[in-house]
Amino acid sequence: MQFKKATKKDARLRLALTGISGTGKTFTALQIADGLGGKTAVIDTERGSASKYADLFEFDVLELEKFSPTHYIDAVQAAEDAGYDNLIIDSLSHEWSGTGGILEIHDQTVNKDSRKDSFRAWGTVTPQHNKVLDKILASRCNVIATMRAKSEYSVTKDDRGKTSIAKIGLAPVQKDNVEYEFDVVAMLDTNNVLTVEKTRCIALAGKQFDKDGKAIAEVLKNWLTVDGKASSDSHKSSKELSQAITRTLSDLNEANDTIKWSTAQLKEYVEFNYAVSSIEDMAYEQKERFLEYLTERLSGLKGQSATRAA
Repeated sequence: MQFKKATKKDARLRLALTGISGTGKTFTALQIADGLGGKTAVIDTERGSASKYADLFEFDVLELEKFSPTHYIDAVQAAEDAGYDNLIIDSLSHEWSGTGGILEIHDQTVNKDSRKDSFRAWGTVTPQHNKVLDKILASRCNVIATMRAKSEYSVTKDDRGKTSIAKIGLAPVQKDNVEYEFDVVAMLDTNNVLTVEKTRCIALAGKQFDKDGKAIAEVLKNWLTVDGKASSDSHKSSKELSQAITRTLSDLNEANDTIKWSTAQLKEYVEFNYAVSSIEDMAYEQKERFLEYLTERLSGLKGQSATRAA
């Protein structure tokens, strides 16, 4: 084990927007993604609500009809493979309480248990939920997740004794303490005012924004920027990684690598090291590791060539 200097290199945004219905979660998420720049994908669980803003923002959408952990994980992976810079999950609440979601899986697990043991069922179900959070946290996209908030009515009286009733948002419809997983958590109220409740971005601490997602995006973009370059600028699609691998293999053969990267040799190598039969079958992370390995080999060969020339 070895420590290294902490940097923000390769940092990605993890933002949660919570609020009751009508507070502007989807619109604000699109505003922020647009302000961050790059290509945006939306996982829409709200029956096409995001597409109603297609005249205001440019984005691609995937509409989920079932909300199992596997569906969410596959959707996040699809966004990564397609090379999107920003991913909006609208909303993450359905993974918890929607059709095929965690609560439904838990109930089914209890019903199948001869002892009807709810606590034991959570031992089986919780790891499935954790895999979704792990996938979000490991994503190469900036992730903005909206969550519905539980609501209740607040009754107040002013100095004149006039009673007013207001609907207020409480905790998000998700597993307790899910907010801990995000860099920034903000609540939207019925006046579309966004209040930052938790943040690792110091510039946002205690701030409120009145219908101004672009201003939030500017702060976040500056926070994620390293040496004048956004960390997401280097993100490649799965296809681009495959193309880079092919080019590097060609360069290695031209540099007289000790491994002769023929079609047969390549197939044998990826089968042994990655348990797949071709580059196209490799997962995104496998392609990244393979490209890094090939690049290091090529750099070594170039270094040897330069030494001999000197």
